[in-house]
Amino acid sequence: MRFPASEQVSSHESSFEAAHSEVRKKGFTGTLVLDAVDGNGVAVYLDGWLVYAKYRGASEEWGQDALEAMKDRSGEIDRHASRRDPVEMFRTYMSYIGRQEGLVSVHHTDEVEVPKRTILVTEGGSLEKTEVPPGTRIGYSPDEELTRSFFSEKGMSGYALSNDEIVFFDDGEETNREKFKDDELSILVRMESEEAGAALECDYLDVYTQGSSGGQVDIEFDIEGWEVVESTDGDGGGGLLSGILGG
Repeated sequence: MRFPASEQVSSHESSFEAAHSEVRKKGFTGTLVLDAVDGNGVAVYLDGWLVYAKYRGASEEWGQDALEAMKDRSGEIDRHASRRDPVEMFRTYMSYIGRQEGLVSVHHTDEVEVPKRTILVTEGGSLEKTEVPPGTRIGYSPDEELTRSFFSEKGMSGYALSNDEIVFFDDGEETNREKFKDDELSILVRMESEEAGAALECDYLDVYTQGSSGGQVDIEFDIEGWEVVESTDGDGGGGLLSGILGG
């Protein structure tokens, strides 16, 4: 199976799920190669994000399906550490030769109905509010390029939210964007208390409750990459409202 050029290789017996969790947490760049009793596979990572996977057992699986198949297996795992350039070139090459089925642009999580959220940013003595409409969160993406490709390929309406910017799409086309702050630090979000449940949490998002009052709760969201949300009201880009309140 193909995978990027590597600079360092180590081998050990392990469950693939444990190996995957470790490289995710450590922000690993390179490839895990699995040799199991009933099949073999490769998973390629960039800064801890899975960008390509293939598994060959009784049948072939690609992308996130391949990852799920490998998570159920154990065996000899070779860990090939790589620089960024070979991984990025590998991703481009696989797309060029028509192997997009193995590429992972969005990491699907359990779908969650996300309520309306208000992003709060204090700057220069003023409180800026960015209203983010409700939708269905379907997953996370490591960068804007992959996010844009995903919306375009699916012809999907909705938005992508990072720690400093929101981009809206309608039928796969960008319609609006707003950069609400100039750093990538976590964001403070105000939500209705009864809608701010733990279901919003996942591997790509850290959530910290700050406090509540008047039926609302302020929550600190630290998003890894971009949160991908599908519109549930047919409004791809018209739901963005911003206001400035004197502080």
